[in-house]
This record gives sequence, structure tokens and C-alpha cells, in this order.
Amino acid sequence: MVDEYHRTVGLPASGNDAIDSLISRLPEIAITGSLADSTVRTYLGSFSRWRRWCSDNLNRPPTPIDAQLFAAYLSQLRSSASAKQCVASISWVSTVLRTNDPTKDSIVIATMKWLLKQESSKSTRTKKRAVTPAMIEKIEEKFASAQASLQDLRAAVICVIAYAGFFRISELLSLKVRNLKFQEQSSVTIRVTAASKTDQVANGFERHVAATGKATCPVQLLRRYLHSTQLSANSFLLTQLRHDQRSHQVIVLRANRPLAYGRAREIFTDCIRVIGCDPKEYSLHMLRKGGATAAIEGGICERSVQRQGGWRSKRSKEVYIQTNACEQLRITSAIGL
Repeated sequence: MVDEYHRTVGLPASGNDAIDSLISRLPEIAITGSLADSTVRTYLGSFSRWRRWCSDNLNRPPTPIDAQLFAAYLSQLRSSASAKQCVASISWVSTVLRTNDPTKDSIVIATMKWLLKQESSKSTRTKKRAVTPAMIEKIEEKFASAQASLQDLRAAVICVIAYAGFFRISELLSLKVRNLKFQEQSSVTIRVTAASKTDQVANGFERHVAATGKATCPVQLLRRYLHSTQLSANSFLLTQLRHDQRSHQVIVLRANRPLAYGRAREIFTDCIRVIGCDPKEYSLHMLRKGGATAAIEGGICERSVQRQGGWRSKRSKEVYIQTNACEQLRITSAIGL
């Protein structure tokens, strides 16, 4: 990609060593400066597949990218999701290389609409639904009762804290005990220091979760969990547990290793099944979506929700917000009929 930048954009010498040194850094800044590392890797992979397809069929990489040829490439992809990723990557590459963006061409737009139409006509995939406050209450009743085991408390923490703090599951799994700072009984400040897509300045960020005084209070739940695990400050908040044969109790297995994503997903699926919902309709990410949706419906201003969730723009935030039936019914009542 850096070589492509040099060939397409060029880095003319200024005659000043200090300025030339700064100019030489532009490819790296342009490629990695605006997006998360994981997104850059995804986009570069998608761009490489496009170049490989062109090389196999044309015996040359297309530079600049021809819109008609790109539309032909999109039309043979297996899913609209792959096509959307490819469109996003080519748009990003065009911005980095300062060339015309073929994704804005009418033939590419029409091809994307055709792909979506083809997929919707044969799709049987269940659309994921946002987790609701009622579901969180049921999870706390089942997994955070006075008699709850350590495993049950861990399950409740995953669901409630991800929901209350609008956390991505990767952010939640990266937390260590030292990242939590309790403000007496009023709130807890949770600082995420691991790399995250929602960290807009790549310097870590904080989420503030208030105590509610209710049975579903997330701050009280965290205190109970930490008291039960006796984890040290350098331990991961969500870690592996095992059943001890001698004491017949659940104990921490490896506090220096975070809980795996696959295990977190299994725990969440079990929670959804226990409260009587269909696990196929929910995913871990729906905890974040559900929390944001409930906040908007509760009257919290959109700017505050956007800042809490770390969304870079209003548009990206709105993808997460689901309008429920009651909200839509209020629209009819408000238009004077």
C-alpha cells in the first residue's frame, strides 16, 4: 500500500531535509492515521482480494480503479456484506491515494442495490434484536440473586455492565480490576486502556456508570462480584473460573488471562435461553445496542448517548438505535389525527 501511495501520489523532494523527513511519513499517516488498526487490516485485505482478482483476469492491477470493472467484481461476490466491505475499502483507498472514488459512480451504486435485492429475496437469516431493560431485569433475577454462584455473578456482570456502559465486548474483556474506580456508593468510573474502535483519540477513554439504588444496580453488582472473586488490581475483571473438587466451590482459574470471546458468547447465549428468549435473535453486541436504545427512549439527549458510546458521528450512532412500537405509536398520536 505504501508503494502504491508512492506510485500514485508521489513524494516530490522539497530541497529541505527537515521537510522531506516529514513528507516521507505521509504514507504511514494517510494509511494508519484515520482508522483503527483492525479496520485498516480489514480494508487492506479486501483491497488485496480486489487486486488479485484483477491480476488473475487482466494480468495487471487497475490504477486508477475503473468503476465499471469494479461493479463487475462486486456482482460476483457471494454476499452483500462482502460487497459493502469492499466498497468501504475501495472508498478509503481512493481517499488515501487521492484518486477519484469509483464507489460514487452510478453503476457501482446500482450494482450494490441489485446485490441487496438479490440477497433479501432469498435471505432466511434472523435479524438481531436489541436487548431490552425487561430482559436485563430477568437476567439479574436469575443470575444475581442472593444465592447466586460466582459463575452466575460473572454472567450477570457481562450482561449488565456491557448494557449500562454501552461497551463493545472486546472492551469489556480487556478490563482489569485496576481500571475500575468506585466513587463511594454513587458511581463507578471504568477506564478502557486497550486499543478500541470507539477510542477516537487512541489515548484510552472512560465510561461512568451510576448507582441506581435498585435491585438491578450495576455498581452494587460489580462490588458483589469483586468481593466474591477477591481479584487483585492487576487481574482481568472477567476471567476463567473452575469448580474445585476439594472445596466443591467455584474458584478463579487464571486471573492473568482474560475470558475468551467464544466463552463470553456461550455465557450470554445461556442467559438469553434461561430467561425464555430465542438466542438466535440476540448477540453480545445487542447489549450495547439495547443500552443506547433504552437511553434514547428514556429521554437522554442524543449527544450524551453518542459520547457515552464513543460513536464518531450521529450517523454511526443511529445505526444502533432501534425505535420500538410504542415510540412509533406516539408519532401517530402527535400528528393531530
